Amino acid sequence: MAPAEMTSIRRRARRAYELGRLRWALTRSLCVTPFLLAALAPRQELATTAGAVALLFAVAVALSVYGRAAGRALFPALAAGLVPLIAPISMCVLGHACDSARCMSLCLPACCIGGLIAGAIVAARARQETDLDERRLFLGAACVIVALTGAVGCTVAGAAGVLGMMGATLLASAPALRPTT
Repeated sequence: MAPAEMTSIRRRARRAYELGRLRWALTRSLCVTPFLLAALAPRQELATTAGAVALLFAVAVALSVYGRAAGRALFPALAAGLVPLIAPISMCVLGHACDSARCMSLCLPACCIGGLIAGAIVAARARQETDLDERRLFLGAACVIVALTGAVGCTVAGAAGVLGMMGATLLASAPALRPTT
């Protein structure tokens, strides 16, 4: 076989591998589409929620294609992100009046507490990564997924709710960055 033919075969095999990996990542990332149901909750803007879910889908595909610790972070982070997604929406569903100034007295703390819980969950899972660089990669990817997932629900409390949730997530997950001895 001539070297040119071998190069062509390798190139086609690599392309088939990459397309298969992308197809797998797209299929794997379809699990974020149910988060669009959050748009049906009271006080949710469909455009904002759909935009957050679309961005979440794109990041999920990218992390799945990249693989390694970042790809492993997808499902644990989605599960952890459900806490800040559901907490503020449940306040509205339970009869809390978000049209008044009292909204910040319940929805904002719900976002922050949800972020703390989600950060603790991803930190506990990140500690299972033995290599410190892989743990950092896992934690970074997980925090992005938690932030995007939680933002779908915390938009009820506005920018303050989203920022509070993100800050609380980072605060609770930071201890996992320390090397274990």
